[in-house]
Amino acid sequence: MSHIDSPAEELDLKQLTSPPSSVEDYENDEDEENFMVHLDEDPPWAPQNYLDKVVAIYSYSGSKDYELSFQQGAIIYVIKMSHDGWFDGVMNGSAGLFPGNHVESIIH
Repeated sequence: MSHIDSPAEELDLKQLTSPPSSVEDYENDEDEENFMVHLDEDPPWAPQNYLDKVVAIYSYSGSKDYELSFQQGAIIYVIKMSHDGWFDGVMNGSAGLFPGNHVESIIH
């Protein structure tokens, strides 16, 4: 375990390793006009409105109850995007946070 000399160093480390702490961290106003509308081909559990439809390029196992865990190849509907790279999404009726660098968009 490394020693942290100052609160600033601790804060930087926490920002790199932790998901957003609240919904207020998300960019909501700009995204509302960019929502996709639920399509007939979307599964019944898919959200009515979403920002992106993504596929997992890496598996992810969430360490917190509010994080979404998934396997490579999973389809996730993104409903919010954080400035720090964490997304909020829905998969198979479950919702949670996940790292955006584990997925890529499948909407063209």
